Amino acid sequence: MFDYIQKPGANGLWHLETFVRQQLNSQNHYVKAWAFQAFSRLVSFEPGFKEELVLLCREKYQFSPAATQARTRAIAKRLNFSLS
Repeated sequence: MFDYIQKPGANGLWHLETFVRQQLNSQNHYVKAWAFQAFSRLVSFEPGFKEELVLLCREKYQFSPAATQARTRAIAKRLNFSLS
């Protein structure tokens, strides 16, 4: 879904990161699932985000609804890390 997004400039990356982080706290489960996917796309632009993404996925996985769990499982598989 986010594969078509090209790397933005430094300022654009900051704005995108800020927006995605806000959506990770959304009460809407589908928005939150989307935000995890978007954050995983940020990892392809800035590999330094991977460690934080792994921690977020592991922390939120158990207490998330099915939509978010499915998204985090797909991210874990694609980025090759375990959710346990």
